Amino acid sequence: MPLEFEEELAIELAIDEDWEEMMPGFVEGTYMALGPSEREDLGPGTIRERAAMQAEWIRGPDGFSNQAFVARTQDGQMVGHVWVARVLNQFTGRSEAMVLNLFVEEDFRNRGAAKHLMKVVEQWARGQDLERVGLSVGVDNEPAVRLYETLGFTPESQRMTLRL
Repeated sequence: MPLEFEEELAIELAIDEDWEEMMPGFVEGTYMALGPSEREDLGPGTIRERAAMQAEWIRGPDGFSNQAFVARTQDGQMVGHVWVARVLNQFTGRSEAMVLNLFVEEDFRNRGAAKHLMKVVEQWARGQDLERVGLSVGVDNEPAVRLYETLGFTPESQRMTLRL
């Protein structure tokens, strides 16, 4: 049975100073969202570079409405973060929340931090008058798939590719 946190987590809005600490988690999330062959083809350096470019664009003035939250222990140690955005679903034409990245430091995994962060996403989305939260997860990221299923997420589509 997973250990729960013995102390309360402090979850706050991310500030500019948090991004340096958050970026390795964003890179890991980007890596896990890619298929195994893409990971191998691109390599860690290219994935880091592309993730940094994507993060810079999303956070910049040309990006879209988004917010990041960080979770810390009471003594200030970073436990993890979640980054969520208000996006337009191109199929339905409706605005919805999209989880861009959820990351929990390895030492804190399987202890409930991700669930706490996802509850903050729900609260944020409700505060934005959004009716849905979406996310993408790599098909081989079984721990994440199980987490999202326990939170009530259901699969809607699956991106497939053909290697040429």
